Amino acid sequence: MGWIGRAEKFFALQNVTEREKMKLMYICMEGGANYWFRFWRKKVKNPTWATLTEAMVRRFGGRHRGTIFEKLATVRQRGAVEEYVQEFEVLVAQAAGVTEEQFLGYFFAGLQEELRDLVRPFDPCDLLTAMERARDVEQSGLVARMSGGGGTMKGG
Repeated sequence: MGWIGRAEKFFALQNVTEREKMKLMYICMEGGANYWFRFWRKKVKNPTWATLTEAMVRRFGGRHRGTIFEKLATVRQRGAVEEYVQEFEVLVAQAAGVTEEQFLGYFFAGLQEELRDLVRPFDPCDLLTAMERARDVEQSGLVARMSGGGGTMKGG
């Protein structure tokens, strides 16, 4: 739900208070969302932006349900490293209370196995370094050479 991020940017730029956020949301809602918001507003005693966004994601989240941690645990590299990095960064931006070590674990778990095996020996100490090493290894073409059979040695 990208609109939450856009609204938060607007609120930050305009120094919008919690109370003003709720008024602005009431003005912005249309159709079924407006009816739902009015119902929700009557139900909740002290609404905040945080409780509203949580409730809206639960109500309108659609097929992208699941906690951010479930998404971090299941995101996988299916194409180029840069595509995976971008998808991973979107999730990281939404995760709170996660250590650097946990981010590294999630990131490595989602990398394609051949690439992971080539990046891990660099022993990156933070997520940005791991992402950089993954890009470097991919650009070197080493993964393609190894998966094509050129990377294995046979005794003779």
